[in-house]
Amino acid sequence: MTKAELKTILVQEGIPEQLYCLDGGYPDSQLCLWFDAQRWSVYHSERGSKYGECFFATESEACEHFLHGIRKQWATIQSSPTYKKARAEGKSGL
Repeated sequence: MTKAELKTILVQEGIPEQLYCLDGGYPDSQLCLWFDAQRWSVYHSERGSKYGECFFATESEACEHFLHGIRKQWATIQSSPTYKKARAEGKSGL
């Protein structure tokens, strides 16, 4: 899987862009994918720091790991009572 293919899947599955960044950096409270010219990494960015960073030799491995993580995170959010209540009130819930 490539980064472009990953993006297509995320859009098709309706996973909100507020939850992720495919260009690295330090966005607040997002799962990030990054390539530093030598290796790929996936990490959670929070308040200017990286947490749980994992490194991968290939783009495909990194994208698969990212997709698994973001699907899990999105499922957890969708099952939360706070999210369900917000959606019932016509709000985004995020």
